[in-house]
Amino acid sequence: MSENREDLVATIQNPFPGLRPFRFGESHIFFGREGQIENVVDKIMNKRFVAIIGASGVGKSSFMSCGVLSDILKNNKQEKESWEVFVATPGNNPMHNLAKGLLNGISAETELSDENKKSDTSDIKALTEQLSASPSGLIDILRERNTKTRYLLFVDQFEEVFRFPPDDADANESVKALVNLIVTSIGQTEVPIYIVLSIRSDFIGDCARFPELTAAINNSQYLIPQLTRKEKQIAIEGPIHFMGAEVEDDLVQEILEDVGESGDQLPVMQHAMMRTWDYWKTYKSAKEKISLADYNAIGGMKNALSEHAREAFRELNEKERLICERIFKALTEKGEEGRGVRRPTTLKDITEIADADKNEVIKVIEYFRRPGRSLLMPPAQVLLDDESMIDISHESLMRNWVELVEWVDEEAESVKLYLRLAEAAGMHQEGKAGLWRPPDLLLAQNWRIEQNPTKAWGLRHHKSFERTMLFLDHSEKEYERTQRIKEKLQKRRIAIFRRIAAVMFLLCLVAGWFWIDANEQKERAFVATELAQQESEKAEKQKIIAEANAEEAKKQQEIAVKQTGVAQYNAKLAIEQQKLAEAERIKALQQESIAFFNAKIAIMSEKEATSLRLLSIAKSMAIKSIQITEPEVKGLVAKQAYNFNRDQNGKTNDPDIYDGLYYALKSLKSTDYFNLEEHDQNVRSLVASKENDKVYSTGSDGKIIEWNSSANPTPKLISGGGNVRINKSLALSNDDARLAVGGDFRFIEIHDLRNPSSKPEKVPTTWNETWFLAFSKENDLLSVGSNNKIMYYKNGLFRPISGGANKINALAVSPEDNSIVAAQDNGALIKYSLNGKDSALLYNNQYSLFSVAYSNNGRFLAFGDEKGRIMLMDLRYSTTKILPGHTARINNIAFSNDGTRLATGSFDKTVRVWNLNALEDAPIILRDHKDWVWSIIFNKDDSRLWAGSRDYLIRLWPIDTKEMANQICNDLRRNMLNVEEWKKYAGDDFARADTIVTCPNYSSFLNN
Repeated sequence: MSENREDLVATIQNPFPGLRPFRFGESHIFFGREGQIENVVDKIMNKRFVAIIGASGVGKSSFMSCGVLSDILKNNKQEKESWEVFVATPGNNPMHNLAKGLLNGISAETELSDENKKSDTSDIKALTEQLSASPSGLIDILRERNTKTRYLLFVDQFEEVFRFPPDDADANESVKALVNLIVTSIGQTEVPIYIVLSIRSDFIGDCARFPELTAAINNSQYLIPQLTRKEKQIAIEGPIHFMGAEVEDDLVQEILEDVGESGDQLPVMQHAMMRTWDYWKTYKSAKEKISLADYNAIGGMKNALSEHAREAFRELNEKERLICERIFKALTEKGEEGRGVRRPTTLKDITEIADADKNEVIKVIEYFRRPGRSLLMPPAQVLLDDESMIDISHESLMRNWVELVEWVDEEAESVKLYLRLAEAAGMHQEGKAGLWRPPDLLLAQNWRIEQNPTKAWGLRHHKSFERTMLFLDHSEKEYERTQRIKEKLQKRRIAIFRRIAAVMFLLCLVAGWFWIDANEQKERAFVATELAQQESEKAEKQKIIAEANAEEAKKQQEIAVKQTGVAQYNAKLAIEQQKLAEAERIKALQQESIAFFNAKIAIMSEKEATSLRLLSIAKSMAIKSIQITEPEVKGLVAKQAYNFNRDQNGKTNDPDIYDGLYYALKSLKSTDYFNLEEHDQNVRSLVASKENDKVYSTGSDGKIIEWNSSANPTPKLISGGGNVRINKSLALSNDDARLAVGGDFRFIEIHDLRNPSSKPEKVPTTWNETWFLAFSKENDLLSVGSNNKIMYYKNGLFRPISGGANKINALAVSPEDNSIVAAQDNGALIKYSLNGKDSALLYNNQYSLFSVAYSNNGRFLAFGDEKGRIMLMDLRYSTTKILPGHTARINNIAFSNDGTRLATGSFDKTVRVWNLNALEDAPIILRDHKDWVWSIIFNKDDSRLWAGSRDYLIRLWPIDTKEMANQICNDLRRNMLNVEEWKKYAGDDFARADTIVTCPNYSSFLNN
């Protein structure tokens, strides 16, 4: 029997797939999730759509391929209506890959997919065009097939649709078409189409950009849970026992301890088990159990994956290792917030990016996808051609292979510098920036030498690769030319200095003669001085003798005084003894008081612990409320979180509490409740009156709109519209009498707000564009434009305040004196006096500055740079604090009128609101913007923060959390949570909390 078993084990394949997912046909070795498959199948049948959500490494693809899809195909073989399954991943071209998946369908009869199956290119192209023709493209195609067939489309790794940059129009159009197909298909009943998406949980928030898809996900989703310890044990032992082998209990327990509670360790565990099996099969007898020694021999879970990849890497020669590095850099990237993201790429594109021969690239890929490795996909049995999609088997490789971790970081930095260079090249072409100079130029030169970027690599990240490289070439040539001119000037200076040195030498000779003569005169004077000094010393000795006699007399007098002091000391000593006795009595009373005080402290500590616990529950409820889809419950949970935080003296500006209230209000009102939609293009500039409730806005559509800043703002068009011109800046005079506007035109327009019917004044300019406007403390106009100068307009004339050597991006007018501060493109923050030409450097930043603002009281000066850093300068104490958080350029900064808040708007599509009285607290982050934030402003009473964006909208962000909480209660139809809701969102301790009233004033407004 044992010999038969040994023969059997010797012939069987490794039952562990490694990093790759389980495939169709491998359900016999797929263990651990048997109880969950039926739940998902039921959801598919009932809802016709399911979103499978789970963390990276939890096993979504395997669960679907080996579990759900296999179960559907097997259980429906006997039914009259057959099933056909299509599998697709978005990849680089979502619609193309969907067409490919439709042509390679899997039926109950074939079940196992043919990995080498190739679809005709012309068929794929024709089907892609048919799918893209309309949102009902998928329905139209499947309607023509067998009406008795049910169709299941599985879109795996759906998160890949979120990695395309905004400027990749073709890719984003393909994503939009795919989403429209999905939404349209699940919204009809004519054709039996069932759709399943698998999405990494850390990308689920990105789905919000597609509202209809988000609604479908909220309606039907399945969050894959982590395997329990027992299920993990089954996943280890099941395949081994199925193959007729045995495993030691010590090894199973060791692996379970190594896996721990982390869900993303499952693929690493599968890989370690694959390696352990291979080692056992190679070096041990089939009669022996797989042991802990076999597991340790391959490095265990901690090192097995990295060592396996290194093993393949070490088999390469030097040239192949360089190609290998470029292959893996092409297949991986850092997404938002540093998330590792796979980037499947065709073999043809990889060959061009690596600038290598196709056969050399294939040879390297084969090292990493051979049987027993499977670090790259597709599997080893699939033949590779130009259109083959190459991908890493799993994201865990990016986290565990040491070399790949370094490559991903290097590639991210390389792309970052390239994009900076490309942006600079674009601005230079538009005449808005100069050529690069050191240190930026030196960094770019080193980057080009080290990275040797190919055209294919550059076009992948930015479409203007050739322009960017030409810009770098021109920068290098210009710098070299400048250096040659400097060298010539230096040689001239040296010649001039030599002539000056000769003249100076002659002058020194003459001066030396005069110096010798002066020294002789000085020596004679010194002899005379010495004689006088000797006579003075004699007189001093006589003086000292007289003073010594006087000192002796003084000592005798002091002895007499001391005798008197002794008597006085004895009297004081008696008094001190009496005081000491009194102190002992007081000490006893103090001990009694301390005991009483300690008892009070114990009571206070218990109250403090309860308070901290309730504050923690408040934050937890606020976070949970964001995920709730039912508006009524969402509002109650968010309001109760606010109540707990308020009652326990929590932070008024807590960002979690704010988010809960905001999204609850948005759910109860409408998705566009906080939006103003009067503009047709970018909203570039906002200004607010400090005297009344007026706010003014303008943008790329040429409109100037006046708003009242009440709870429901109403617009009044002052001028513009029709895309006649692009307005970029507004400025409101301090007396609210004049409104100035500038933009891409050769004049500044000034509107008389006290006489709205009058024609606006047009002030001609000698520069083409005006970027920034402001009014001085004395109500004179200041402007910055394409001439790179600050221009001061007074009495009908422009006067330059700055020289124009550096581009100026923003101005701030001092509330204290007649001066301004300029944020410059070279990183300098310069203060200029408007009374003269005086200037002072306040701060020298490493990166370009794009925004600056004073607080109303003049204490704070804030400015932001292109990297998203905010510098807050406290002018009272001469300190500067850096506020981190933003990840892109700071476009605008605004202080609240009461001086307690600082708001910052950025190209990272967020606004952050900081509490100036507690800068160590986390800021409130306003995330609802779909594109760059151009401008922000507080209204007069600081109740709203207005934000203008590139998405054509103005958003009114409420600031007062108390007011937000009251608004929620006004829109609710009940005033408390029920028992089950308390338990679900607050915890089991609140099972009897159904008497707590969340909205105390509920009844008063219910009757209104």
